[in-house]
Amino acid sequence: MKKIKLLAALFTALIMIIGTGCERVAPNYAGVLMENFGKDGKDDFSLVKGRVWTLAPGTELFQVPLFDQRGDFDGRMTLKASDNTEFYARPAYSYKVIEKRAIDVVFDNKQIDGGRDFMNSLEDNILEPRIYDLTKEESRKYST
Repeated sequence: MKKIKLLAALFTALIMIIGTGCERVAPNYAGVLMENFGKDGKDDFSLVKGRVWTLAPGTELFQVPLFDQRGDFDGRMTLKASDNTEFYARPAYSYKVIEKRAIDVVFDNKQIDGGRDFMNSLEDNILEPRIYDLTKEESRKYST
C-alpha cells in the first residue's frame, strides 16, 4: 500500500513538473526558442509552435506577434523646419514582424530589457528612436 501511495505521489509530481516545464506558443505568434543561452549564435535559435519544453537551463521562449502592431510616442516631439521654425508632432506608427525574420528580430534584440515584455521594449528602445531620427531628418527638408 505504501508503494502505491509513493508511486502515485511520484507520478503526480512528474505530471506537475511536465506541466510547468512547458509553455504554449499562442496562435498567430511566432515562437522563437533560444537554447544553450544562445552561445552558438543563430544556430541556438529555432521557430517553434505548440507546446515547448522550457525547463532546461539556458532555454527561453520568445513570443513574437505576427499581426499588425500599433504604437505611438508617449509625449510630443519638438521638430524644426528648414527655416528654423519649431513645431510639435506626436506620430503613431504600425509594424508587423515577418515570420521568417522572427529569429533575426529576437537574436538582434534579445538583450533589451532582459526579455521581459519583449515587444514593448523593442518599440521603446529600437523603433521609436529610429522613427524620431527619421522624422527629425525629414522635417528639416520643409519650411513652414
